[in-house]
Amino acid sequence: MTTENRSRSTESRGHDTEATGHHQLKCAVAMPRHTLPSPQAFVIAALGGLGWAMHPQALVREHLDSGALVELKPGRPLDVPLYWQHARMASSLLRELTQAVSLAAKDGLVQLE
Repeated sequence: MTTENRSRSTESRGHDTEATGHHQLKCAVAMPRHTLPSPQAFVIAALGGLGWAMHPQALVREHLDSGALVELKPGRPLDVPLYWQHARMASSLLRELTQAVSLAAKDGLVQLE
């Protein structure tokens, strides 16, 4: 979201089963919605003024720092739990991938209790 379009924005979201930012922010106003295919598409849409969305901080930090995007609630991040699902009877390749994802998540994401 940019400073100019904050008051007339729409919500952007991914897959239909995601909890929307609209719900998470407890907005009382219904807004039009756009469904986008990827996290990068969310960022490109927000930079283009299409609307607002909840972005991973690592994906938009430079845009926030430059002022190209602004926070809806400055200084109040909304941390959400993420889950990595995998089969218990996994192959060694899937076990290695799971370990790599877990390590990357510990290094790059806020750890919730």
